[in-house]
Amino acid sequence: MTAGQGNDERFTIRSPVEVAFILKAVMQGGEMVTVQCDEGRILLVTKILAVNRQANEVMLGAGKDNKTNNRLVDGRLVFFTTSQDRVKIQFQSGRVSLVDFDGLPALRIAMPGTLLKFQRREYYRADLSSLTRPVRCRLRLPTGSIDAVVVDISLGGVLLAGYPEAVPMKPGARFD
Repeated sequence: MTAGQGNDERFTIRSPVEVAFILKAVMQGGEMVTVQCDEGRILLVTKILAVNRQANEVMLGAGKDNKTNNRLVDGRLVFFTTSQDRVKIQFQSGRVSLVDFDGLPALRIAMPGTLLKFQRREYYRADLSSLTRPVRCRLRLPTGSIDAVVVDISLGGVLLAGYPEAVPMKPGARFD
């Protein structure tokens, strides 16, 4: 990743409030974060521990290997890749510090000024799969009706689950 170099501007998030919101959502979702430095020769998989917009910082779990942690601290440019709601997120930091966070070693970076959010679809998709009561829909077909569970939905379409396999469904199909 080279944030800001040749990437489509429509994927760039510049609002400090939105950057912090997205990183907090990544943290709350327990998403893994891949940390890379030195052209990918240094690699760490971790999680975000805290996002503090007031202090302008993000805390990530440090690796178990001190050599890797020290190489990240010494690196000039560190790249981070994660996801939020199944959408790829990338950002970078010029400086990483090794600190103590709640009694454990952690990596501290400045809040990124920008991040890239690679939303591939034209419309936002609302994920309904984690609801305790599934959202159901009934499709009327020429041969009768079927019930299905709505997994996610957007202005561009819907992802369904639980419909009978005998009913042929093709991408782009329209139903009443």
